[in-house]
Amino acid sequence: MGIGQSHRIKYSSHFNNSAVKIFCFSIVLFANLVAINPKIEYMKKSLLLSFALLTAALGQAQTLLSDDATAYTVGNVGTDITGATPGQGGWLTTVTAGANSDFQVVNAGGTYGNVIQLTGSNTAVNTRRMYKDVSAIWGTRTAGNDVAQVQFDFYTGAATTSANSFRVILYNTDLTRMLAGLTYIAATRELRGLGYYDNTAGGGAVGNYSFTLGLTGTTFTAVTLAQNTWYTVGFSYNKTTGELKFKELSGTMVTAPSIMGASTGTDLSTLNLLANAISTSGQANTVAATAQFDNVSLRALAADGPLLRVDNPTVAAFSFYPNPADNVVNISTVGNIESVSIADINGRTVRNQKVGLEDQAQIDVSGLTSGVYFMTVEGDSGRVTKKVIKH
Repeated sequence: MGIGQSHRIKYSSHFNNSAVKIFCFSIVLFANLVAINPKIEYMKKSLLLSFALLTAALGQAQTLLSDDATAYTVGNVGTDITGATPGQGGWLTTVTAGANSDFQVVNAGGTYGNVIQLTGSNTAVNTRRMYKDVSAIWGTRTAGNDVAQVQFDFYTGAATTSANSFRVILYNTDLTRMLAGLTYIAATRELRGLGYYDNTAGGGAVGNYSFTLGLTGTTFTAVTLAQNTWYTVGFSYNKTTGELKFKELSGTMVTAPSIMGASTGTDLSTLNLLANAISTSGQANTVAATAQFDNVSLRALAADGPLLRVDNPTVAAFSFYPNPADNVVNISTVGNIESVSIADINGRTVRNQKVGLEDQAQIDVSGLTSGVYFMTVEGDSGRVTKKVIKH
């Protein structure tokens, strides 16, 4: 553990409160000296053991939700902003003030194609929320897979003076706890972690906090993203231990240590994409910002693991047949397949099969009703999603 000062900002306990109270505090983290065994044989065995444990953990991974907006129609995500009627992909939308047009499917071009775009508010206090109930699919996970990992691609948009922030959060049932999440502050372009944290030892309270994600030497520093740029980011929440980890695909940007959250034993309820306009210093807000999301996924892991590369050429170089299919889909790839999941057009996972790092797999689709589905193949070097038609 490094030595330094960590700045944490306390959030309101509910995402649509009209005001938030902000305070900061510092915690000094003490370093532990670790003795290194000079024996090469010992080191080799340790590395092999670590690799074996990582391989075993990845072998048990499950994709519970995968959404890349490929099948969505360009336009509004939904037609109801009360959260009563699902829109495209089964997403529900609510606003404190706003319209259906604040939640859009747009064509970003290039390798991304259709993506989800959220538009924030040009007022001081406002929330636009797009979410899915994930409690049922979380309940279907394999026993022991108690680490929930969310991964998504995020487009920062143009430089702005807007007081908007864009968040991806796992909430508990009554929406009082940010089990884990990330927030991007549009005006400063800072990426921060989110979580439910016990700060009583530091003179504070138990509540929702944001966390600085950079660490340079012994000093916590902001992680600042570039404008008009795509990033692959994510976070994980360990239900058993409460540990929170925040991640970026390159592994070089998020350098702060993990956080021990205060939600041990709490199950997931909803996965949320949020556009918030909250003025933390009382200034007026007259500018709305936009941000885009793609390749949103929720995985259940036995142990914390790295983010996956999406559409990696090694994984993409696979074939599957027949398509359309009646009973089975056969998959063959040049790499190793870890798991295969199938989702319907509403984004609900209807089939989830662990393969066990083989280069071939056969997926039973005989029990599915006729229609269009999306098959996500995860391998040892990434993930790819393809359309499958069931006769």
